[in-house]
Amino acid sequence: MLNNQSLKNYIICIGCNYNGSLSGCVNDSIAMYNTLSKLNPEKIYLLNDDLEPVTTDILDKILKEIHENASFSNYRITITFAGHGHAGGKIQLSDKIIDYNKLYELINKGSKRLFELLLILDSCYSGSFINLKTYGNITNIEIITSCNSSQKSSESTSCQLIKRINKKKDFIPLKNCYYIGVFTYNFTNIIEQLLIEKKELSWENIFSNNIWDIIKEIADQTYQIK
Repeated sequence: MLNNQSLKNYIICIGCNYNGSLSGCVNDSIAMYNTLSKLNPEKIYLLNDDLEPVTTDILDKILKEIHENASFSNYRITITFAGHGHAGGKIQLSDKIIDYNKLYELINKGSKRLFELLLILDSCYSGSFINLKTYGNITNIEIITSCNSSQKSSESTSCQLIKRINKKKDFIPLKNCYYIGVFTYNFTNIIEQLLIEKKELSWENIFSNNIWDIIKEIADQTYQIK
């Protein structure tokens, strides 16, 4: 479930366009930030390379802050990532490529008590990211990916982004177009609608929408729940 009310939620939304290597990942991070802010998290962070390079040092600093602030409460860390993914369970930040083991190590570092982890990955080959179920003080790991281990993750343009109401952060145009990941656009759209309808943000409710079948057919990418 996306909004577990029994836990204090800390959210980090990451997007890397790598100076034009990709086009929609910064807007992916903004879309996630705008939508997940409505879940009233304890704190939410926006990291994208339109603001500054997204490095392991910056991520380490934020995670340390979260662990210190949550040292006396039950909590979950949610990290959304949009950017380059690589086979073998790897994602690419601005400064380096890290695999799933290194990411878990980074997230667990500095933790003082047990916590849960949710990863939402909109990147090529993201289905290859390994769920170890537990790691150090991480008692439960959930992973949602935009595609399976052999698929690429698609971007598209949408003029609908500028029509989204109650935005906390404005989307960024590129050559008068608004690029965004196909997965992230639909994932956040469905959450926004479920919030309006006051329905539970369960994975079943999010992924029962027939848009995912259309994406599977047209974009050749199949989400994974791991």
